[in-house]
Amino acid sequence: MTEDAKKAVVTIASIADDVSSGAYCERMRIGDVQCRAAWLGLMDFILNAIRNNKGVSLPGLGSFAVGRCTDLLHGGASVRAPVFVLHPKFDVLPQKKARFFLKKPATYTRINSLGLSKRCGFHKAGVTHVLKEFFDRIATCLENESPVDVDFTFARLTNVHGRVEFTFYQSFLNDYDIMGEEQPEVVRRRYLKIGEAKELTDKVTNVTPLAQEEAAKKAAELKAVAERIAPQVEESTADLPAPLRNRPLHDSPPTAATDPGDRFIAICGKLDRIGSGCIDRFVLERVLNGEECRGLIRDVRAGFLFDLLKAHAGGRSGRFVHYLPLLRDLEAENVAIARAKEEAAAARERELARIEEEERVAAEKRARAEEEAAAAAKEIARCAIANVISKPVDPAESIGFLFHSQGAGAKGQDRSQLAKFNREYAAAVAAYKKGSAGGVTPKVTNNHAADAAATESHVNQLGAFLQSQMDEKMRKEREERENWAQIENERIERGRREEAEAHDQEREKARRIAQELLAGWEKQQADRSKIKQSARVMGESWPFAPEHFKPTTPLRL
Repeated sequence: MTEDAKKAVVTIASIADDVSSGAYCERMRIGDVQCRAAWLGLMDFILNAIRNNKGVSLPGLGSFAVGRCTDLLHGGASVRAPVFVLHPKFDVLPQKKARFFLKKPATYTRINSLGLSKRCGFHKAGVTHVLKEFFDRIATCLENESPVDVDFTFARLTNVHGRVEFTFYQSFLNDYDIMGEEQPEVVRRRYLKIGEAKELTDKVTNVTPLAQEEAAKKAAELKAVAERIAPQVEESTADLPAPLRNRPLHDSPPTAATDPGDRFIAICGKLDRIGSGCIDRFVLERVLNGEECRGLIRDVRAGFLFDLLKAHAGGRSGRFVHYLPLLRDLEAENVAIARAKEEAAAARERELARIEEEERVAAEKRARAEEEAAAAAKEIARCAIANVISKPVDPAESIGFLFHSQGAGAKGQDRSQLAKFNREYAAAVAAYKKGSAGGVTPKVTNNHAADAAATESHVNQLGAFLQSQMDEKMRKEREERENWAQIENERIERGRREEAEAHDQEREKARRIAQELLAGWEKQQADRSKIKQSARVMGESWPFAPEHFKPTTPLRL
C-alpha cells in the first residue's frame, strides 16, 4: 500500500471536528454541530444566490458564478449554466478541464454573516472565523495534494483520483436543463455486427450449484410466508388508500376541476421529466405565481399556502413538492372560499332586505301618522268652521254686544244716541226674555249680559288652530338652531382641545429629543475622556511595555 493510500480523506465532518477542537471554538463554546450548521447555512446561501443570478466568492478557495457560458462539450454552444472557478494559486495543480466558460464577468454578492449567525445561533464573528478555517483547511489540502472530498450539498470538490475535480450534481443541473458530462458515442456498433445477447454462465458469474440451491430454498420459504400472510394484509389494508410513491401516478390522465388547474397539471407534467409526481419547490412557486395558474392562489391566504407546501413536501430536505395532492387541496380550498363568499353575499342580501323592510314599515308608519295628523287637522278645521257657521244662538249675545260696544262710552252722549241705545236695549231684553226658560229677572238678565260682554265669544277657531301650527313650527326651528349652535360650539371646543394636545405632544417630543441628544453628547464626552486616559497611560508606560503594545499610528484626539 502506498503512502498516499494510507492517508485519510479529509471531509467536511473531519474539518468540523478539527475546527471545533481549536482554541477559538473552545473559548467561544462552538461545537462541531454548530460548525457543520455554519457550513450548511453557507451552502444554502450560495444556492439561493446562484438561483438569483448572483455569484459568491469564497476567499482563498474559489468563486461560484452563473450566466451565459460557452459549452465546450457541445461545440461551443451558448447556454446559461453555473460555474466554479478555483483560486489562481491552484493553477499549478493538475485539474480536470472545465466544460463551461463565462462569456462576460458575473455579478457577485457578499456573504451575509449576520443571517448565518442568526441561523447557527452564535455571533457573526464566530461564523466568519469558522468559515475562514474551513476555506483555509480545504485550500491547504489542495496545495499539499492531500486527499480531500468536500460536499457542497449541490456539488462536489475532490482530488482523490489525483487531479482536482469539481462537479455539480445532476439534480442541481436539472434546473438549467443541462445533462452531466456525457461519454462519447460508441461507434463500434456501426461497423461490427453484434450478436444476440446471451445469459452469463455459472463459470463467468462464479455461482456454484450449492449457492443456487440455497438461494432457491430461501426464495421458496419467502414465497410461502408471503402466500400465508397475503390474505391478512389484504383484509387489514382494504380500506387504506395506496401510498403516493407506490401507486402509479398516471393510471389515467389527471384532470382538474378548473381551467387554471388543467394548465397547472400541464405545466408541471412538462417539468416532471421522470414522472415522479414531484417538482422543485422554487419552480412550483414560480408556476403558481405565473399568469396561467394565478387563479389557483388568488383568494388563498399566504399562510395556508405555505402550510400546504410544507405538508406535501418530499425528499430528504423537503425541497420537492407533490403537485397533484397540492392541486386537489388548492381546489378544495377555492371551493370552500367560493361557498363562504356566496354565504356572505346571501347574508348581506338578507340584511339589506331586512333593512329595506324596516325602512318600508317605518315609512308606512310615518305616512299613516301624517295621514292621521292631517285627518285630525281637517276634523278640527271642520269643527271650527261648523262652530263659526252654525253656532248656537245665545239670547244674551245681543245684550252683551251692546254692553261691549257702547256700554263703556254711554256717558256724555246726546239724546238721540241714548234713545237709539234704549230702543236696541229694550229689543234685546225682550228677545232674551222670550228665549229664556222663565224665572228671569232684570238683574239676572243684566248680569248674564255682562258676562257675555266680558268674555270674547267671537273667536275664530280655525285661525287659532293655524296660529298654533305656526307657533309649533317656529318653536321647532328655534330648537334646531339652538341645537346646531351647540354642536358647532362643541366642535370648536374639541378642535381647540386637540390643537392643545398636539402642541403638548410636540413640546414633549422636542424635550425628549433634547434629552437624548444631551445624553449622547455626555456619552461621547465620557468615551473621549476614556480614550485620552488610556492613551496617556499607554504613553507613560511605553518604555516598560512589550513590543506589540507599541502604537503603529499616532492617535488623533
